[in-house]
Amino acid sequence: MSLAPIDLRTLNLDTTDLLATSGEFHNALTVGGIPVSLSGHDDFGSGNFSTSLSIPSGSTVRSFSFSGIGNNFVYKEIPQVVGTMRFSAESDFFYGYSTYNVTKSGFSIAFSDMVLETGHFLDLIVNKDPE
Repeated sequence: MSLAPIDLRTLNLDTTDLLATSGEFHNALTVGGIPVSLSGHDDFGSGNFSTSLSIPSGSTVRSFSFSGIGNNFVYKEIPQVVGTMRFSAESDFFYGYSTYNVTKSGFSIAFSDMVLETGHFLDLIVNKDPE
């Protein structure tokens, strides 16, 4: 099964479904109108894996293995990794970020500067079959 590349213009975040006290999403994110859970599992049998990772203060570059974030898919091709950064309400700064060095077993992400605060998250979707 092949999936088309994700068009970021179709991402929709309904903030009424956010629980601000816990930082968890409950069916708040959609991709092309399809709800995407950020609980760290295969979403609705679609072959997409999603999770939310805490970004520790002091981070400039982070590297992750897919198995290390709970993604146990075996990839025949290099998957697509799409991330959005969720900032703490108390943050005085904004950070750019970029995923790079995506392989069949993991990926890295670089931030535009050292992350100075805590409470930031990287929400990820990994497309199992990007072609």
